[in-house]
Amino acid sequence: MILEIDVRCEAGDWVAFDLDLDFIKSRTYAAMKAVFEQIGDFGWCPTELSVLLSNDRHIQLLNRDFRGKDKPTNILSFPALNSEEMIEAVSFAAQGGPPMVLGDLVLSLETIIFEANQQHKSYHAHVTHLLVHGLLHLMGYDHMDDEEAAAMEALEQVILKQAFQIDDPYKINVLNHNDHQSVSVKGLEA
Repeated sequence: MILEIDVRCEAGDWVAFDLDLDFIKSRTYAAMKAVFEQIGDFGWCPTELSVLLSNDRHIQLLNRDFRGKDKPTNILSFPALNSEEMIEAVSFAAQGGPPMVLGDLVLSLETIIFEANQQHKSYHAHVTHLLVHGLLHLMGYDHMDDEEAAAMEALEQVILKQAFQIDDPYKINVLNHNDHQSVSVKGLEA
């Protein structure tokens, strides 16, 4: 599998949370490999992807400008190709043409740290989940309605469990009156 991953840090002290560029790059590679293995036919195709590590201020601007939501989010996905273009790109890349360009992922440190702490998850597990989530968006998956959301969440759960031994990311423990209760987290934005 030929994967070209460009990871850049634009803002935030990601290293302070043990989320350095090497970790992000290796985890992105592993996530791409796991996603490709789970959904089929893309793993043999040379592929490129860009990951930008940023902050709430920047991601809020992107979220406002591209999604009409004037608030920070954990990850944004910017697919380079639609479904038909992706099929052509895979075919062309497999025949020796240029690599298929999946697109760009942008992550916000502050939102990721806040969510991981609130949901009692490790930073590594939360970032891994977001990378899988964002990659699925780049591959054409979405969660615009309940049926799409259920299918995408189920795929994320399988990938995270099989490739990373991470339990269901939508079931978290939160502190409530000194008791731990499991609750479901819906509406992960990407």
